[in-house]
Amino acid sequence: MILLILNILALVILTHAYVPQLKTTFKTRATEGVSIFFWLLISLSTSYSLFNLLATGNAEWYTYLAQFINAGVALLLFVWITGLRVRWELTLFFSLLYIFLNVYVYQSLPLVVTQTVATIAVILAYVDQIAHFIRTKRAEGTNPFLYYYFALGLSVLVSIMFMTNVSTHVIVTELVNITLLLVCGIMSQILGKK
Repeated sequence: MILLILNILALVILTHAYVPQLKTTFKTRATEGVSIFFWLLISLSTSYSLFNLLATGNAEWYTYLAQFINAGVALLLFVWITGLRVRWELTLFFSLLYIFLNVYVYQSLPLVVTQTVATIAVILAYVDQIAHFIRTKRAEGTNPFLYYYFALGLSVLVSIMFMTNVSTHVIVTELVNITLLLVCGIMSQILGKK
């Protein structure tokens, strides 16, 4: 029963986490503070984590659902923000190429390798976003609540993963994600006040 409650909580938080960013992107159409590479790598990492959860079969349905939402909205934001920066034809081409390559690489490599790629992608995504914040000294198009809510939701999700014996590689990826989310949230908040 406690797992069900925690998973519903994680679903609500993760779903809500994207709302501030989606609203900010919709209202402002600003992308100056957003690194496209950040969303590309987040989408890659979350999709590999989802694929690996599905492959291992060591989680409950609600863990899969939370990770599916995570991966789906990350892909949506990658496509949307890319579309705000470049022509939609190029966005469509790069998005389809990304999906094809993502599936190909996942099918070609073992779980440990793809989850390692996911961990590296998370680190690179946040390092890139942090570098983007430092380089541009701008946070337009970012919403710090995306980072904070996401860190909270992933913390609940990691607790569930510990309780359900999910692969250690997946858990480590999410712990790295939480730490770097907090750094990005703080930077977005500080730069957003300027």
